Amino acid sequence: MRAYSFLFGANKWLDYRIILLPKVFQAQAQVDRLTYTLDRFLDSERAFASGVEHLDPELGRIIFVYEKVVALLNDTELIDRVGRKIYRVQGIIFFDLPDRFEFSGPPFDKIYQRMKIETEKSFTLFCTEKKNFTTIVSTNIADGEMYEDELHNLRIKVLEDQAKPDETPSGPSIPAGSATSRNSIPATVIFSAIILVLSFIALALLFKIKDIDRNVVNLKIEKSKLEEQIKDEETQIKVEEMRARMVMLNQQQ
Repeated sequence: MRAYSFLFGANKWLDYRIILLPKVFQAQAQVDRLTYTLDRFLDSERAFASGVEHLDPELGRIIFVYEKVVALLNDTELIDRVGRKIYRVQGIIFFDLPDRFEFSGPPFDKIYQRMKIETEKSFTLFCTEKKNFTTIVSTNIADGEMYEDELHNLRIKVLEDQAKPDETPSGPSIPAGSATSRNSIPATVIFSAIILVLSFIALALLFKIKDIDRNVVNLKIEKSKLEEQIKDEETQIKVEEMRARMVMLNQQQ
């Protein structure tokens, strides 16, 4: 079994990216798929820690244990250049684990503490960078800490990426006051969908208003034509009356 620390976050100058990652993720496509997964963790509505399965075509089945925390530097919460609070997603990537396992007891505690130390050092270094940053390579923090005879004590219910958003899946109990959460639809997707719906509604209203304006104009034109027709008919009647009077006067003479 192998276990590696990972860290995903941002600082005041650089946007969210992978800060700490094992060397096994070498291909850019692997990094891109992992970045998408970590970005989903970042979009969670609350801090959480859980086990999530990630399938990589080259690396196979990977299990995440992670938590979303407020980014701190020297015990001070970090904010970006526009005043938004910065978060970081940190945790452990496990390889070669059985289908169901559970974290408990000293072996996992040691791995977890190693992860905390490694991610904290990596984030401190990352916060000194303003332009460019090269991803730090993490090492196998499970080396020498777990043995085959201890694996029967490790049982965790693996959460599938396809879990429904309204479900509250069970997760492992890990230290540092972490909480259980669920997979959720990214807020950016929800926001984009709302904007799209509102755009369609606004467009429909615009066409409706144009139709109403067109109908009003047509009514005014019809009214104007009718008024002109009435005036013409009244003028014609007056002409006929004058002609009749002239005929009568001629007859009287």
